[in-house]
Amino acid sequence: ATLGIIPLENSLSGSIHENYDLLLGHDLTIVGELTLRIVHNLIGNVEADLKSIERVYGVPRIFERCKEFLDENPTWDLIAVRDSAAGISRLMESGDKADAAIAGEEAAAVSGLSILKEGIETSPKNFTRFVVISKGGFLDGTTDKTSMIFAVSDKPGALFKTLNVFAEADINIVKLESREAINIEWDYMFYVDIEMSDKDKRYGKVMEGLKQNTDFLKVLGSYRTGSVLT
Repeated sequence: ATLGIIPLENSLSGSIHENYDLLLGHDLTIVGELTLRIVHNLIGNVEADLKSIERVYGVPRIFERCKEFLDENPTWDLIAVRDSAAGISRLMESGDKADAAIAGEEAAAVSGLSILKEGIETSPKNFTRFVVISKGGFLDGTTDKTSMIFAVSDKPGALFKTLNVFAEADINIVKLESREAINIEWDYMFYVDIEMSDKDKRYGKVMEGLKQNTDFLKVLGSYRTGSVLT
């Protein structure tokens, strides 16, 4: 595939750390982003209705986001699956009107299944930020945001000196999050989004300043801030 799309953070549950770990470990570049309003639906086989449901397939994280609705039906068995597609697959394989799955409207339409209840998420403020990834370099066009991962030495003031590189260049940090490093020598990695394009005249100087103050630096990509789709 030329491009791929992966989720990085949700407005309710925060960052999706496993995908940040994958970006750290693989040679891929972020070339775009998009924020989508997420609507969860209870989907069943054609003859099913709410009264017939006994089992619900879903991702554990999605169960959490639909907790209020699921708590209203305490007799249902919640069965964890790898992803929403797996839940739909299990539902189609069983053909049982006692089975249901939590997924999007499109999944029901494509699979010929029925939507038993729309919008079962607890909060309507459920947005997920997705990024577009590429095997190649940055795409041509306007960019205004850069994402990166870095690690600093275990010394007093090390993080301050690194963040000061952005302050001196008058660059706004829109995201800063630390995560414990996995299978590498640094204790913590810092995930940073800044309001700066790779085409900005300050870019080269900022990168040089970061290299001087970090033990590890990986630029994930420079891209255009995404739109919000509801």
